[in-house]
Formats: sequence, C-alpha cells, structure tokens
Amino acid sequence: MSVGTPPELMTVDEFLDLPDHSNVKRLLINGELRELETTCRNPRSAAVLANVVFYLQRWYRSQSDLRGNVLVGDVGFRIQNDFESFITIAAVFVPKATPLYRHHDELIFDGPPLLAIEVPSPSDFLEIIEAKVDLYLAAQVPLVWIINPHHKTVTIFRPDAEPEMITESGTLLGEPQLPGLSISVRELFASDL
Repeated sequence: MSVGTPPELMTVDEFLDLPDHSNVKRLLINGELRELETTCRNPRSAAVLANVVFYLQRWYRSQSDLRGNVLVGDVGFRIQNDFESFITIAAVFVPKATPLYRHHDELIFDGPPLLAIEVPSPSDFLEIIEAKVDLYLAAQVPLVWIINPHHKTVTIFRPDAEPEMITESGTLLGEPQLPGLSISVRELFASDL
C-alpha cells in the first residue's frame, strides 16, 4: 500500500473467511483489518479479569428481572456503524435479546453488549484499546470499563459523557443499565500476585 492510499475495507464475512493464523490476533475495526502478534494475558491481568467476572456473576444471580449472560474469554461481536466491525471483548454482559450472527458454523453476537470490559496486559497496544473504546461508544454501548491492573484504576466510558476514572478507593456502579451492580474497585485488584 502506498502512502496516502486508503486501506481496502472488508465485510465481517470476508474477515471470517480469512485463513486461521496461530500467531496473529485479528480484529476488523470499521472495515479495516488490524493484525496483532498473539500474546498471552499476564497473570495480574488474568487475576483481575477473574475477579470482575466473579463479581458480575454474583450480581447477576441476584437479579430477577434482567435476563442475559455474563461471558468471558474474548467474546466475538459483529458491530455495524458506518462500516462493519468484528471485535473480541475480554468480558461482557449481553442481554438475552441480543441476536446471533451465523457465518458458516461460527456464531457471534450481532450487535453490541450492554457492558464491555477490557483488562489490558502490558503487551496490549494502547492504539487498539482506544480504537475499541471509540467503536463501543459509536455503537452506543451504554457502559465500558477499561481496567488497568498496573495503575489499579478503572476508566468508565459512556456515550455522550466524559470518561471517569475511579481509583482503588472507589466503587463501580452499573446504574441505570445494570441495576444494583456495585463492585469495590479494591476487590478487583485483590490477588496474591
């Protein structure tokens, strides 16, 4: 590709038809293919992700009116704004009514989650995290948490609102989308690592 030439845009179907490559993690952000070297999640990030999913599951089991799923492990989503995107999200809460998109034998969610959570490892690229947050907000994901294990902070993003950073002494609240959800930030970072 020469300088100044716009990238060739893809659809989600074209993206999903790409051959597997074990050393590359791929995302499709606004029709543009992004390829990253595959790395493993570091232990501190993995512990924080386990903690946040534990508290989300505990909260969800106490709900009687809200139906959906707490999912973890790079959950796949097709999101359509101006261009199609395929992204994976570390942890999510997805309402039961969220449709599924079938491509051959593969099923992914066809639309955004209610809550998107990213727990970056030091090897994750800030540019990709920022691009994903921009995508979530453009798709009107009501609540996005970027949990930073190194600084022990959580940055909360909502469409049409300024980002809010919460430190260890704060509390994450899910209102109004996730009623009754309240998680001590300090508890997210509790581990023996």
